[in-house]
Amino acid sequence: MSIPLILYLFLLTLISEAFVRLKFQDKREGLYEMPECQLNQACFYEMNNIQFEFCYCPDFSPCPKSPDFRLKFQKLDYQFCNRRDKLEICEPGSIVAKLSLIQTSIFCECSDEFMYTEKLSEDLYICREKSICGFGENCGDGSTCRCPLGTMCQNNSTCQSYF
Repeated sequence: MSIPLILYLFLLTLISEAFVRLKFQDKREGLYEMPECQLNQACFYEMNNIQFEFCYCPDFSPCPKSPDFRLKFQKLDYQFCNRRDKLEICEPGSIVAKLSLIQTSIFCECSDEFMYTEKLSEDLYICREKSICGFGENCGDGSTCRCPLGTMCQNNSTCQSYF
């Protein structure tokens, strides 16, 4: 995923309700005016104990930090202005998420048999069916395979038979 790599290049500092100061590794600085969040757009996330806030919620309300407004995508926890504790399952091939510089929108989620795959550009992600895990292959969170019929992923590690 390209977004976290971009974010490592600068430090964000909230300087008002709608502005963030960007400090890049090469010593350049810039001012980023935060837009109002769109319906499916993440307003906040945390990565490596650094917090990022990218847009403001309607009426300049702060981004909620409650778990009901949180969604895990590509191993990052995103916060939204609206409840996101349960998303619809995406149809195969439909757009799951759009990542555009520092703005992230998530529309639906892949079922367990599918994984997130870049589509058309590095900014769009779709669901692609996972392959069947081989013997001893990791089936846990973020894996690219799923357990064969008659087995299930035990302890977020490897596939084990039901019995």
